[in-house]
Amino acid sequence: MNGVVHEPRGAAAGLEATAERARVRVLTVRRRVIGAMARAAAEAQPGVLRVGRGGTAFWAWLAGPAVTARLRGGRVHVRLFLVARSGEPLTALSVRVRRAIAETIERQLGLELGEVTILVDGIGD
Repeated sequence: MNGVVHEPRGAAAGLEATAERARVRVLTVRRRVIGAMARAAAEAQPGVLRVGRGGTAFWAWLAGPAVTARLRGGRVHVRLFLVARSGEPLTALSVRVRRAIAETIERQLGLELGEVTILVDGIGD
C-alpha cells in the first residue's frame, strides 16, 4: 500500500469510532446502586431485622442514610447501619453480613472491596 493511509471522513469516521467503542466494555455503577445491593445482601441474612437506624423515624431521618458507598483508591468502602433481631449473636451476624456484602460487590459487580463497616444501631423483634 505505497504509504497511503486511509482515514475515513464524515459518517464513515463516526461508524468506525462507534464500532471501536462497542468493543470496549465498561460498566458504570452509581453509588446508590452499590448501596442498594449492599442493603439487599444484608437484609437477606438471618438475624437482620432491618437495614436502618434504631429509634424513631425522625431520628433516622435526621441521622442520614443507613447505607453509604464510597470509592477511594479504586476500592469500594461500605458503611451500613442495621437493627438485629433480639438474641442474635452480634459478632457472628456482622461476619455474615460482611461476607454477603463482599460477595455481592466483588462477584456481581466485579468491583474491588475495601472496608465494610457494620454498625448495629438497635435490637428488635
